[in-house]
Amino acid sequence: MEAITIDGKKYVPVDERIKELHRRELDFSLTSTWDFIPVHNLFVVKVQLQIRHATWTDWYEGTASKGFGVGIFKAAAVSWAETIARGRAIGVYLAPALAEIGAELVSAEEVHKEESSGGTSPLTASSLTEGALTALKNRKR
Repeated sequence: MEAITIDGKKYVPVDERIKELHRRELDFSLTSTWDFIPVHNLFVVKVQLQIRHATWTDWYEGTASKGFGVGIFKAAAVSWAETIARGRAIGVYLAPALAEIGAELVSAEEVHKEESSGGTSPLTASSLTEGALTALKNRKR
């Protein structure tokens, strides 16, 4: 996977994450569903990554939400949220590989938002690796 650097942090864009799924020659599918919450002008998108193996199936999920208002059309809000949710679902599956190259699990937008607000460091792939490996070892087949 090719990482880019944004504000000094490595990030693997969603298109590179999808290419990595294809490079691994996996039998996979990505399914998106969304809901609209009118009182908040908010779209919530859920993406499920299904990876089928010979005798079992793994599921990974990513969610994101995006509001729309002046200058942001509904279609753009859904598309933006779906891209982030896809990146998260694939990122959870690729967490060990992302950790190996020191890349962030979260999106570039989230990295910038967290740092500009004075928040703590965003979630990295390496911080999830131990938990992800434990989950993989304990999954039901």
